[in-house]
Amino acid sequence: QIDTGNVGVERTLGKVGTDALPPGVYFTLFKTVDEFTAKEVSFQLNDMTPKSRDNLTMKDVDIDIYFKVMPASIPGLYTKYQGDVVKHKEVARDGTSDLVMAYNRVSREARESVYKSVAQLDATTMHTKRAELAEMVRATLQAELDANDKGAFLITAVNVRNLLTDPAIEAAIRQ
Repeated sequence: QIDTGNVGVERTLGKVGTDALPPGVYFTLFKTVDEFTAKEVSFQLNDMTPKSRDNLTMKDVDIDIYFKVMPASIPGLYTKYQGDVVKHKEVARDGTSDLVMAYNRVSREARESVYKSVAQLDATTMHTKRAELAEMVRATLQAELDANDKGAFLITAVNVRNLLTDPAIEAAIRQ
């Protein structure tokens, strides 16, 4: 059984099918059907310490990333990123037991996008540009993912939860 919002990928004696199976009930004898989520998935990037444009290291940057994998892309991604499959509950609190395709690839690219985006802003004014930072991260991440897998991933939202500069920098600014 494949639930609403998920798709199935059929395997027959090790060969992966090319079409995503829509939600429904399937009876198989010699085939295995793996169920992947096509719903929005979220994960957190916590305790990052990127450098800003003025070469100051941020003390703590926490960001939430929300993304979807396009249903038609899942069989191809399953073949391409076969070892990169996790259960949603392993990466998100209160997650489901649905399988998430290419999670590690997306999270690595997301971390890199955060570092690139923070490097374009000054540490002293970054806290006033949270929305701009979130959009820069989203656009950079979407471009990176599209470079290798055009149209397979959709970054739906980025939320900047925490943005702290180094306390020594704040003290120097106050002085």
